[in-house]
Amino acid sequence: MEELIGKKLLVLGGAAMTKDIVNMAHSMGAYVIVTDYYDIHRSPAKLIADEYWDISINDYDKLSELIKEKHIDGVYTSFTDSYLLPYQHLCEINGFPFYASREAFEKGFDKAKFKKMCAEYGVPTVPQWDVETFDPSTLSKKNAIILKPVDNSGARGITYCDNAADYPKALENALNYSPSKHVIIEKFIRNGGTSMSVRYVAVDGELYLQAVGDRYVLDDTDGKALITAAAFYPSKYTQYYIDTLDEKVKRMFKGVGVRNGVLFMESFFTDEGVYFYEMGLRLSGGQTYNMTEIATGANELRMMIRYALTGSMCSEEERKRIDPWLNGYAMGSVTVPLRAGTIAKVSGLDEIKALPQVYAVSQLHQVGDLILPENQGTLLSLLSRISIVAKDKNILNETIEEILRKVSVIDTEGNEMFISDKVREIHSDYLNA
Repeated sequence: MEELIGKKLLVLGGAAMTKDIVNMAHSMGAYVIVTDYYDIHRSPAKLIADEYWDISINDYDKLSELIKEKHIDGVYTSFTDSYLLPYQHLCEINGFPFYASREAFEKGFDKAKFKKMCAEYGVPTVPQWDVETFDPSTLSKKNAIILKPVDNSGARGITYCDNAADYPKALENALNYSPSKHVIIEKFIRNGGTSMSVRYVAVDGELYLQAVGDRYVLDDTDGKALITAAAFYPSKYTQYYIDTLDEKVKRMFKGVGVRNGVLFMESFFTDEGVYFYEMGLRLSGGQTYNMTEIATGANELRMMIRYALTGSMCSEEERKRIDPWLNGYAMGSVTVPLRAGTIAKVSGLDEIKALPQVYAVSQLHQVGDLILPENQGTLLSLLSRISIVAKDKNILNETIEEILRKVSVIDTEGNEMFISDKVREIHSDYLNA
């Protein structure tokens, strides 16, 4: 228990991952209320909250009325980009601390605005073309593109294209996932380019590099980029990043007014250098805060909850624990991505939970759940995320091998749904780095 005993936190959104927020806030002594308009089956965090409301996060009048009536002390949300602007607005109109401006959130959420911001500060991004002027006749296997809705997340709507005949359908698919009907076209970076993730914590106007990780994505048979299959920390490029880009990125976010909070940026590491392609002004779905707490004692989720209720991120002692070298530890986040089908049997997860290096196993689907073909390759196709914290890289590798041996997901037709072959290739690449 901490200094939050007796304080009331309103959490916007009750999806499964939000349980982390509720549990952490409880451990810090806070009373937690969860709200959204979904029922408890789609909003399971409501079941572990002290109280829940079936009120939309966009119903500012009703929420503000209850905030006053219930003497709420602060508001928080995370993991979902589309919740950030409602969070910022609700905090602003009720006089609560909010960790970034509307402008900063928009630049973090909108991929086009993000890339424009990077260009202004000399931070490299993936080469792109305007939809209005792009010539699809230039497409080929060697000159493939990715079409992205500027205002969606979780890999939804991202579409690969390598020939002119498929271009109209690819554009239509990306547009369908964009609320603003705005799409950007980027060069398809083949791995060759290792994906690299960087994470920062902002405290009173200063930014601190929290972690640099090697992020691996799967490629399906059509070459379409899938979501993260695994991530490992610290990255083999950590020192290179610190020497070449760290100060530019810090200057950029200071320039757009980020004074407190957390953020992450995703990039490709290629022979030509680093290309950033998106960011989030929030905690990421990888839940690395659980692992950094073990390795260094610094937990970004704890900081964010404290900020929501007190306006202060952390003590100077806790701030000094932030260390991109992770105090010598090795961390991994391994996912269980699934092929399309209906889940009939899940095995191995209970054994994995018992492994001493496994910090957390989050199960996002249950027996009977259907993975739709159109959701394959998005966050909706993940069975689980497994978080590992080991005292060194060798122990981390041994633990991952055991996970790959034991986990299995069988569909109703008897087929294996776990896309494990590529995950094995990824692990081999990391092992030999």
